[in-house]
Amino acid sequence: MMISTSSAPQFLSSADFLSFWKARPTSLFSPSDELAKISAEAKRVSGCHWELYEANLLRAVRDKAKALSGNDQTRFMRELTKRELCIDDSNIAMVEQAERECRTEISESQM
Repeated sequence: MMISTSSAPQFLSSADFLSFWKARPTSLFSPSDELAKISAEAKRVSGCHWELYEANLLRAVRDKAKALSGNDQTRFMRELTKRELCIDDSNIAMVEQAERECRTEISESQM
């Protein structure tokens, strides 16, 4: 038995289907949104001091990267590379040293 599809109504055109398919969310995880949230929180707790912001940002990004797994972690690390953020131990240590110096300067200026 042959079924003719030419007489069946077509509800979606191929263009409609493709536009739907391309616009659908591929994942609930968005690396750029996560980095924006982390950056906003780092700005909030750091005030106007760049050294404090950078240290808070890199520590939070490193913790987030460790918490992720699989494809989400890969996408997150790719976004970090795109934004030229390096979360290796030597870079974190250098940033934390700058943070300590900044905190020392802040405490000295308040006395």
